Amino acid sequence: MISIKEQYLKKPSPIEKELMLFFSPTDPLAIFDVGSCEGLDSIKYAQLFPRSKIYAFEPVNENFQIILSNIKQYNCPNILPVKRAVSDKKSTATFYKSSGQPQGLDKDPQWNYGNKSSSLLSPKIHLDIYSWCKFNQQEIVETDTIQNFCQQQGIHQIHLLHLDVQGAEHKVLEGAAGFIQNILIIWMEVAYVELYDQQPLRNDTINYMENKGFMLIKEDDRNYSGDHLYINKVFLDSYGGKTGIAELVRDKPQVFSFRRAIKNLYRKILLFKLNG
Repeated sequence: MISIKEQYLKKPSPIEKELMLFFSPTDPLAIFDVGSCEGLDSIKYAQLFPRSKIYAFEPVNENFQIILSNIKQYNCPNILPVKRAVSDKKSTATFYKSSGQPQGLDKDPQWNYGNKSSSLLSPKIHLDIYSWCKFNQQEIVETDTIQNFCQQQGIHQIHLLHLDVQGAEHKVLEGAAGFIQNILIIWMEVAYVELYDQQPLRNDTINYMENKGFMLIKEDDRNYSGDHLYINKVFLDSYGGKTGIAELVRDKPQVFSFRRAIKNLYRKILLFKLNG
């Protein structure tokens, strides 16, 4: 029987179609996977865009070691693991480590249910909704900001920022500061209830991203949380008239029948950005 891990890796990214509208598999992108956990989404991006550099940020040592093992197992040398949390300042912080196993589910030696809820924020309603998930350990971790990291590494643009940091998404974005203007696409988790203490909720996030110059073009709902895909409006509007296309992508999935023509338009934008 195929493991849960292999099933996850074989399943296309939920934003693969959108990414292929804007980018080509041969483009040398800069992709940030923040809250990478075991690096599985990084592996998907590395396989989809083999000429890209994928920065996998994960502060928990046990998870980080699994990332290193997965990079070797799946032969993804374009994944660059970074052992730190991303936040609103460069410092250290308390990290709340999750663990546990849901009752009634068979254990899979390659899949850890409990390690995927760790956060810089302390748990709140999460403890009631997912009573099997425990937060019995805390760890002091190193934190960095997107702006500082990019300055140190000479990174001038992030083509895709994948955020899965269990309620601390706004901390990450605040740490980007003015560099947020150089982020083209953001795929981030949002919450509908306060799973973590002082966690921004869905409408807070929509307003925040709108004020930062991003348009919501896709929403993937679950029971208590979901995922949003945001596009930098400057990126969309670089050659004028692209916002309407983005609205079609959001409201009318059949726009993908025009994928090839639209992708050619956006590749012009991308090449301009890469060479600019």
